[in-house]
Amino acid sequence: MEMFQDPIFTIIGIILLATTPMIIPGEPRFIDPRLPILLNEIDFLNQDLKAEQDANHQLTEDLGKQQDRFQQTEIQAKQWEDRAQDLHQQTRLLRENRDRLQKEVAAKTRKVTALEQEMQRLGNRGQTKGSFHVVTESSRDDFYFQVINKKLYPVNKDFYNSKDMFATVTGGNIVPVTVKTRKPKIAGVTLEDLPKPEGAFLKTLKSLNKSNDRAIFLVHKNSFALFRQARDLAFQQGYEVGWWPSMRDEIVIGSISRDERIGGTPAPGN
Repeated sequence: MEMFQDPIFTIIGIILLATTPMIIPGEPRFIDPRLPILLNEIDFLNQDLKAEQDANHQLTEDLGKQQDRFQQTEIQAKQWEDRAQDLHQQTRLLRENRDRLQKEVAAKTRKVTALEQEMQRLGNRGQTKGSFHVVTESSRDDFYFQVINKKLYPVNKDFYNSKDMFATVTGGNIVPVTVKTRKPKIAGVTLEDLPKPEGAFLKTLKSLNKSNDRAIFLVHKNSFALFRQARDLAFQQGYEVGWWPSMRDEIVIGSISRDERIGGTPAPGN
């Protein structure tokens, strides 16, 4: 047939042959009456499948967003955890520093209290045991012992150089003075050497006259233990003893006030 020579008509013919019952001798083709129902069910199932696929796609997107939020939350949680550890470390260090400072303050407070008690005890005017009193007016001549850096130095030509000069004192007056400075590399008397008979301290005491001289200790704040031992030894030798808190190395002797002369502070009680 000519129509089958055209490809389009050939396709149309095949479709018609496939969908139209052919009238040929023989038994007619049977169509199951359930087929439409099954086709409808298949259509409904396809619609449900499409809905499930859309829902699954939406759930996948939501899950991805939830995972992103969860990752951000984990990052923030890690940052807060690191921050909490830093704060904990800083808190621990602050507490340690606070405890250390409290201990230091307590120790310094005890030391200050002890020094104040010692100053008060030593600062009582008038005669005390062993004829000890703070430097006051006396008929005896003063012989100085400088007590500094935990060593004692008799203020004499063996330990000190002397230089005569003039000084301007309170009120503007100029007066002649003698400035005594320790000789370089001179060895002072230590706490251990203090009671030795051949030591410089006891030898110096023995060279003095108890009736005419008194021992005056110029005491720096770091040498009170040595001063107390030297004071007791001077008591035992029968000397009148006095002391004065001092703050400088050189000793000035002359017609000026005692505070200006020895570079100290007013004695306790003055």
